[in-house]
Amino acid sequence: MNAEAIDARLRVDNDSLYIDYQTKVSGYGYVAPWIKIEFGGRSTGEPTQELAVVCDAAEYLPGVVFPTAVPRVMRAERTAWEKMTAIHVFCLQGEIRDQRARHWSDIIRLDAAGLLEAAIQDRSTAHRVADHKSRFFAEKDAQGNLIDYHNAVQGGLVLVPVGNTLERLHADYTSMIESRLFLREAEPFADVIARCDDIQARANAIGSLEQSSNPPS
Repeated sequence: MNAEAIDARLRVDNDSLYIDYQTKVSGYGYVAPWIKIEFGGRSTGEPTQELAVVCDAAEYLPGVVFPTAVPRVMRAERTAWEKMTAIHVFCLQGEIRDQRARHWSDIIRLDAAGLLEAAIQDRSTAHRVADHKSRFFAEKDAQGNLIDYHNAVQGGLVLVPVGNTLERLHADYTSMIESRLFLREAEPFADVIARCDDIQARANAIGSLEQSSNPPS
């Protein structure tokens, strides 16, 4: 039906598909109006699990029946390490581009949900991410040195930027709030950083213990 038509178009960029769509409301500029679908070896998506998905509005409208789905999705442990190693790179490079504060917000939400501790303890997934990123997402730090992802998951993880980088992250986080990305009141930025500092300490404690138990030959 014409009334249900979606104003969108598909474009291809190397091994990714983009669905560009026309927004219906204003005030949400933080989120780019497109959906990216990645293919190829750069996005393995493993390990996975089946997970039920429901509409956020369902709990507020009990008289309405919303569609549900049970897709196969990446496990939270993999998502956590993907995000923590991405944050690690941003911190070492000293660069925070727009729409990056969401990673810091995501890991504290994973922690609040009780999922991050399992990720920290999951050494197999930590090393899988380090191996994968070493092959497909090699990055250099602010001094031009190759970033060692294996060191990051074995006691060298950095989740808290400093100086101007921290200021840029604060500005990006503020932009998230102003664009109304949070369903509920957002945590103060200082609390986000404090929680990330705690996560960093916990992850590095486990990673360092593993490193000392299995020294390189």
